[in-house]
Amino acid sequence: MPLQFFLDHLARSKPVPEIVQGAHVVSLPSLTVNQGTGFYSEDRYVVEKWTLFNESWTFIAVLDGHGGTAAADFVLNELPTALKNSIGATRPLADEEIARILSREILALDDQISDGFTSLFPDDLSQVSVDDAARAFKDPSADSGLRTEVLRAISGTAVAVALIDPSNVVHVASVGDCDVFVCAAEGSPTGWEVHSLGPRHRCTNSTEAARIRAEHPGEEFCVTNLVPNGNVSGVLGHLTVSRGPNKLEPALGDMPFKLSPDHIRLLRSVRWYSALEDRVLTPPYLSNVPDIHHFRFAASKRSQYLVLSSDGFAGLFKRAHGITEPKELASVCASIASSAEAKGENMAVSLLWEAFGGENEHNIFKELAEGTPRRGSVDDITVVVVPIL
Repeated sequence: MPLQFFLDHLARSKPVPEIVQGAHVVSLPSLTVNQGTGFYSEDRYVVEKWTLFNESWTFIAVLDGHGGTAAADFVLNELPTALKNSIGATRPLADEEIARILSREILALDDQISDGFTSLFPDDLSQVSVDDAARAFKDPSADSGLRTEVLRAISGTAVAVALIDPSNVVHVASVGDCDVFVCAAEGSPTGWEVHSLGPRHRCTNSTEAARIRAEHPGEEFCVTNLVPNGNVSGVLGHLTVSRGPNKLEPALGDMPFKLSPDHIRLLRSVRWYSALEDRVLTPPYLSNVPDIHHFRFAASKRSQYLVLSSDGFAGLFKRAHGITEPKELASVCASIASSAEAKGENMAVSLLWEAFGGENEHNIFKELAEGTPRRGSVDDITVVVVPIL
């Protein structure tokens, strides 16, 4: 299958690949052999240029939503302005202060999601029935029939934020399992200095699993296999991300994994969380605390890139090429981006094409298009590549 067929498909997708404020972007809705492209993605992204203190800043965020788009849409609409206002009101701006602002504003949004949901009820939940809750949840004017506060609470989103300051220091905040790579050309065997600044907060990450078990001692189901005798772990028998669901990881939203059993009981009219009602003993089980990292790009490096992606990208690369280690993936991404940049191509599109298998005979996109896939569907994927000048 020629690359042009893939490019034509992307041109029909929503949103189409684009270059935003110098960043190369592609965002592809999930693909299945039976349904094709659904033109519905729970991923979100934003790239903005800010002028603060008469200097240029770049803000990038990739949001990997799940269980609906309400939480991701809320973060998309609120976070850029909140961060811009907080940073613009603070001097001096050392790395430590920027880290505090990033963490504070991300946590504040999760608190707003939680408070919006819990405010629908009195303090004493024992007097509230499931039927009472169902009436409180309703919004007849909404397409879903549910209030926005409820939709935000039962959905969730992983968040990867990168803020590039005027001195080319990138400040990264990550909650969930999105990837953030920095890549700089150098004389190493691979040709690249690479760093992974977005730790993958999943239950398959031994550090995350140990954290959850330490916070909930004696609770058998706080981290457990989703598949008997398998290696797919989840929080309370659900999901695989540890800071967010459908894959439990740290995330914003996902309130059934953060609030009391009484709150979960009241959600029966919306979603059935029966297993959680017995297993939630000492919430929260999902973290909303971001990991913060800083990296200074050198002024002398010729080729330097910042890459952000939702987790579907790494998953696809693993299927096509067997690459599992973040730093190895980062090195491959850097080489592909550099080649694409030299040809004047959209670097994010080139990365996505290679993630499907590129010109390999068993290109996953080709197999899905022809109805002959060897393995399942493809998740929503968003990739943002920023060349650092």
